[in-house]
Amino acid sequence: DMNVKELREELRALGVNTADCIEKQDFIAKLAASREASKQRADSAPGANAVPFADSNPLFSFASQLQSAVNQVGDSFQSMANSITGRFDSLDQRLDSIEGQRRRLQDKLGAPSSTPLGRLNQLKA
Repeated sequence: DMNVKELREELRALGVNTADCIEKQDFIAKLAASREASKQRADSAPGANAVPFADSNPLFSFASQLQSAVNQVGDSFQSMANSITGRFDSLDQRLDSIEGQRRRLQDKLGAPSSTPLGRLNQLKA
């Protein structure tokens, strides 16, 4: 069984964009689809025993390298977006906590004091 890193590397080698893959199952599904598409192309290609076009064409090699670079940028962008989302979630939790503290303090200050000393302290504040 392959881990996510291995799946991502194989997909990159095949020139498949993985920027939209989040879960391991996403990578597995893309790899299975890519392998099936490659198999269908190979089975239906005329002269299937001939030298593959990719091996004989330097432009295809360049395009493959370019696609790999684009995939790496996409993966980096996805990682950065996930990090930013995590930070926003953390800040949102902190704001919720502060808002809860503010409400509790407001309730304490707004509640009538049950002792004369308590009322005097509220008046001082």
